[in-house]
Amino acid sequence: MLDQLESWGAELSRRLAVISTAALLLVALLVCLEIIARTVFRFSLVGVSDVTGLVVAVGIAAAFPVVTMQRGHLVIELLHNHMGDEAALFVRFLGGWVMFSALALLTWRIGVRAVEFGQQNAATQVINLPESPFLWVITFFMGLATALQLFPIIRDACEMRSIWRAIVCGQVKTIIYIFLAILVFSFILLGIIDRGDTLTWLFPTTPIMLSIVIFAAVWLSGMLMLPLGSAMLLAGLAGISIMLGSSPGLSLIATRSIEFLASDILLIIPLFLLMGTFAQAARLSTDMYRLAYASVGHFRGGLSLATIGACAGFGAMTGSSMATSLTIGHAAYPEMRKYGYSEELSTGSIAAGGTLGAIVPPSGVLVLYAILTEVSIGALFIAAAIPAFIAVLSFVLTVMIQVRLQPAAAPEINIRQSGAVIAAMKGIWPSMGLIVVVLGGIYVGVFTVTEAASVGALGTFTLAWARGGLANGALKNVMIETAERTAMVYALIIGGSIFGFFVGLTELPVEATKILNHFNLPGLAVVAIALVVYILLGMIMGAYEIMIITVPVITPILVGFNFDLVWWGIIMVMVVEIGLLTPPFGMNCFIIKAVATDVPLSKVFKGVTPFICAHIATLALLVLFPPLVLWLPNLLR
Repeated sequence: MLDQLESWGAELSRRLAVISTAALLLVALLVCLEIIARTVFRFSLVGVSDVTGLVVAVGIAAAFPVVTMQRGHLVIELLHNHMGDEAALFVRFLGGWVMFSALALLTWRIGVRAVEFGQQNAATQVINLPESPFLWVITFFMGLATALQLFPIIRDACEMRSIWRAIVCGQVKTIIYIFLAILVFSFILLGIIDRGDTLTWLFPTTPIMLSIVIFAAVWLSGMLMLPLGSAMLLAGLAGISIMLGSSPGLSLIATRSIEFLASDILLIIPLFLLMGTFAQAARLSTDMYRLAYASVGHFRGGLSLATIGACAGFGAMTGSSMATSLTIGHAAYPEMRKYGYSEELSTGSIAAGGTLGAIVPPSGVLVLYAILTEVSIGALFIAAAIPAFIAVLSFVLTVMIQVRLQPAAAPEINIRQSGAVIAAMKGIWPSMGLIVVVLGGIYVGVFTVTEAASVGALGTFTLAWARGGLANGALKNVMIETAERTAMVYALIIGGSIFGFFVGLTELPVEATKILNHFNLPGLAVVAIALVVYILLGMIMGAYEIMIITVPVITPILVGFNFDLVWWGIIMVMVVEIGLLTPPFGMNCFIIKAVATDVPLSKVFKGVTPFICAHIATLALLVLFPPLVLWLPNLLR
């Protein structure tokens, strides 16, 4: 019976995921029609912003059920192998309840807001479209996601029952992890329910100490593999409830959720995710690698140079380091090994090249930073141009030096054929043209960043369809993947915003700035401390989760030391990408290990070491000479 219900729920969630992605494509189409009407026919389509905001909100909500059924919520799996199977299963079970609690809260509060909007006859500003029916649809989808979350919980409960004796009689390590997970979850729930009214001894009375304790609870939740977005939402609500009472926190959940779901600025992230998945379906990575391969492949180390160039190009389409490493790796690694390149140089150049995905504009990571700090997205994209070029150049020099010092790492090969570059150019001009249109439109000011993301998503969809990349069920798979990643990011952002509000309420950043000023530390020393922390975080976490957790704390501190937030955004992305390469937990290295299964992980780490040095040198250059980041945006301002 359970299997049949679970199968039904999974199929329903997949259908809703298709509807979710179709809604994003519809919005992209409407925005593109608005651009054409404005630039060609000199008139604007009335009410496009009203319609797109509501359609996006409903579409994103429709993606949440697939996250619950696919267990797609974001967790940090650093300690998974150390826990043991019994502890990991119990923590996953507890994490299911954390997710259920967060989804139930969202459903309840959005439903309450739907009732209020209906009573107030709330409507959109331009065409007076009633908002309450759309909120009820969102409430329904969130409620469905909440109900479907019970299936993973029940499944885990059944598995736990079969191994309960092993759990009870488990090793001390297993018992410790289970105890910590229960302790953290109980502390957060008591913060929400009790609010420190009766159990005053359990919660600190000063805002600063409370912020530190709640912050520690969030970190411990992440390390224990609890869903990060849900844990931040509940922890933030607990902190707000203790300080102000539960009503402000509950109202904030509804306000922030609806605001983010309907945000045209935040829409950029799912559109770029959509652009990346369609770019993979269109096999644009193969085209880019073929062009780079034809251009420089005949030089010593040329295949590594081609890999770096292809990563930079494909990174501009996806904005994701891991997706870039994985996709280019499948095309590049077999070729490099075929021509006798060493395992270290082959894997190192792929892993390092993949980190360019987050810095080469347009970048979803930079978009998220802009949203969290209210910095201009266009300014960040423009500011990233020179640092991205320097990063690519440093990797190129690293390869050239490495093959000069170790000739055996990349044997000389004579593979250049007459007309190969021209033939490769014929295959790549549509995708290169799309990149030029998307970036050029932003820089010249033809359209906004949101409009550029719409053009990119619709353009890559057209390319993928024209090339047959969406046939035989591929379109459905792409749409489901996009919906799952989109809901995961939105859950992270909504939870992070509640947690960030709590951190601001406690004035923790202000107090931290005062403490640093008390020690008379120069600004560069503060930056250096932050950089070390971010490298360590980058080893175990991705860029999205690092920013959500740390930006509310670190950004006000740097503002207090008069650092430019555009400059810091570029620096932050660069340093997080270094963490993705750094042993022993560099996540990009594990991605490459999945591609090059025959290569020991030790050789992958050895291969990325020269590129880490190049990354650090680039970072030092940008820190010591801020005009390298700020000159171009100031020039074009």
